[in-house]
Amino acid sequence: MPYVRRLLSTDSVVLPKLRDFLQPKQAGVQENSLAAEAAWVVSNLAATEAIVVELLIQAQLLPLLGHQFKDGSYEIRREVAFALTNIALASAGHMEDVLALDVVKGFLHLLTVADVAIVSNSLRFIENVLRVAPQGVSLVETNEGIDALETVQFECGEDHLSEWAAALANEFYGESYGINSPPNTAEVSTGFGFPSGDPVQSSFGTRQQAPALGIGGRGRGAHMTTPAWKK
Repeated sequence: MPYVRRLLSTDSVVLPKLRDFLQPKQAGVQENSLAAEAAWVVSNLAATEAIVVELLIQAQLLPLLGHQFKDGSYEIRREVAFALTNIALASAGHMEDVLALDVVKGFLHLLTVADVAIVSNSLRFIENVLRVAPQGVSLVETNEGIDALETVQFECGEDHLSEWAAALANEFYGESYGINSPPNTAEVSTGFGFPSGDPVQSSFGTRQQAPALGIGGRGRGAHMTTPAWKK
């Protein structure tokens, strides 16, 4: 896609603007919307081709995405999650770049929110970790990933997500697994302590959104859809 590469050329204002919008700033409605929209743009760009992903990484956007994934509002983290997944799917090397941000615990947490699109995206990310990342099976387990997968398997009201989570749990943590399991998961870093503004759920069938938050865009990178707040 030559036009996308031109969009990200050194004399373009796109990358500097994305960096600026993703910078950690004092929370506010406008700042949250700009950061979420910037992450949505990065997600769309990262869904094109590996060379574009490399341009995004060279522009030092990945550390900013990692920071927002840890400390941003749910609206921002939702869009960043799609961006990080698209970057990680570009290649095994890019997956390692994303994992260096210590995001596995955060994606496993997102499996528990009442948001079908983000649960699906998080399953896609976790599956890629299990299949591609060195020691990925152990990494997911030590971050309480088995429990997270079982939560989707048994509590999600969406059959395709339940079946997906069950298939991953059975394939990677079935009866033959356990001989080389990490001996003590209690000492493993708990990763992100997310803010309490996530969509809360007692089950996947009921969504209880914290009242102060807006709804982010879909983050569907390959489809270039309009963010929900623009509709």
